Amino acid sequence: MDNISEISTFEIIKKSSNKYNLKYKIILIGDPSVGKSCICLKQVKNLFVNDYISTNNYMDYDTEVKYKDLTIKLQLFDTSGNENFNSILEILYKYASLALIVYSIDK
Repeated sequence: MDNISEISTFEIIKKSSNKYNLKYKIILIGDPSVGKSCICLKQVKNLFVNDYISTNNYMDYDTEVKYKDLTIKLQLFDTSGNENFNSILEILYKYASLALIVYSIDK
């Protein structure tokens, strides 16, 4: 890349088309109440919720982004952070393309 600004040149596609070039499954993991759901909602709906109810089990969100001439589908899996759901999370880990570890620095 010649220009560092090329890295951030992408746009969120508002309407899903089911036609994409690449697909990534991204799992967000971390302790409860560290902001995993906020990250997902900000990416998918450009929404920030100040008072969010804790996630039970996991939630999945789909979004598409356009980068240059590629359409990239992102499947975001927001995990609960609760140890009771570890068996289900193992399945999500197995098929994830990327894992984001989310943590709080104020605790």
